[in-house]
Amino acid sequence: QRILLPLCVPDLDVALTEAHRDASSASHRVHVANTRVIERAARACAAGAVLLVRLCGENRSFDELQSTLADYYGASYCVNYRVDIRILVPGMSPHVDHVDAHEVWSVLPEAADADVFTRMNALRVSAGKDALKVVPFANDEDFPPAALDRLREALVTGSTGEKPYSYPYRYSVVGGTFDRLHPGHKLLLTDTALEASVSFVWGVSEVELLTRKQ
Repeated sequence: QRILLPLCVPDLDVALTEAHRDASSASHRVHVANTRVIERAARACAAGAVLLVRLCGENRSFDELQSTLADYYGASYCVNYRVDIRILVPGMSPHVDHVDAHEVWSVLPEAADADVFTRMNALRVSAGKDALKVVPFANDEDFPPAALDRLREALVTGSTGEKPYSYPYRYSVVGGTFDRLHPGHKLLLTDTALEASVSFVWGVSEVELLTRKQ
């Protein structure tokens, strides 16, 4: 089971660190709502399911992405560690019309947005992908209207206003045992990929080190 969960990134006019200080800000509301939806989705997923969380919107800075990804990976793992959650990052991950999934879980109001998913699936079919089964999901979360409007635009037009992601470095390297790959490892590997514009090296320890690991 591969599930696509499109969500809107928090507003970029308020940095995430500032949003944490102001619980009334739109950015904070989006971030909290996203976290709750991810928790609920992870809880609803069967063991072994792949949860593809597609963040739609303008890309963030490296520091902001680190904080956001840590919260979202952690939210999923805390409620269901058997779910394979994958965060698709604005500006560097495939859009909804290229994502390999079986169904899409929608945070949009079902009745008012039926046409959104009809047009989204038409976009997918034109790109050579199968249409997705639409599952209404978590419609009661407190998403600001502007965030939902950006999400609708991303689903209907395939355009999210994303700019190419700006990498801090050309190369990066990471290593470890990665024995039982968990969200902490995913966050480390994602950060490593987000740092390098050309390539990154992922080193895996050999058997000798693993035999001494408790």
